[in-house]
Amino acid sequence: MEIAVISVVLLWISYTDIQSRIISNNAIVILMMCISFGFVFNDSLSFNILSLGITFAIGISIYAMGFWGAGDVKLSCVLSVLVPFEHLFSSYYYMVILGGVISLFYLIKSMISTSKHDDGIPYGVAISLGFISVIFSTSL
Repeated sequence: MEIAVISVVLLWISYTDIQSRIISNNAIVILMMCISFGFVFNDSLSFNILSLGITFAIGISIYAMGFWGAGDVKLSCVLSVLVPFEHLFSSYYYMVILGGVISLFYLIKSMISTSKHDDGIPYGVAISLGFISVIFSTSL
């Protein structure tokens, strides 16, 4: 049940990221609350501080290089607490592959489009899909 609620919140975050290229702090707080309630009411969820620390370090580095926004870092950090360390790099792998597919889509779209306005890539979609796929597969 918790995974379903988290998935709905991630759909909302992905939609807003596609529409405005912004992952709002309110959305992150709502996601954190959903995850927190899951920890309180479900013994099978485990908090993974090592995954959070590694994700934070990598995320801040990517942000500092200008490839991610702060919302992407916050989203990946919040989701990382649900991923056991042994599956963390699978999350990154799926996220990078999905990010590449999304980037390719936007590259083709920009080549076809007459508008030269560049809003960037909604990487929150790749982050959400990459992490939720591993979270779902490890919770079965």
